[in-house]
Amino acid sequence: MLKFPASALIRIALCLLLVGTTTTGVLAKDKPNKGKPKKAEKAAAESTKLFSGSAVLRLRIDIPEKEMETLKKYQWTFGPQP
Repeated sequence: MLKFPASALIRIALCLLLVGTTTTGVLAKDKPNKGKPKKAEKAAAESTKLFSGSAVLRLRIDIPEKEMETLKKYQWTFGPQP
């Protein structure tokens, strides 16, 4: 069995990691787009569509009185909720 110093093994591992990450990036760029927009592109398009117009969107939320009483009992605090 061959014995290598730990520093040599670390260098080899880092080189393999570097080669792997660079080739993955290069191969991913060569993939053709399947015609479907990516999630980020779709979200950006929807956001632009929403905020580019001058129309004001209106939102109405109807909460029954019983549920309003339940909501009034909550103790609202900043930060994570338990």
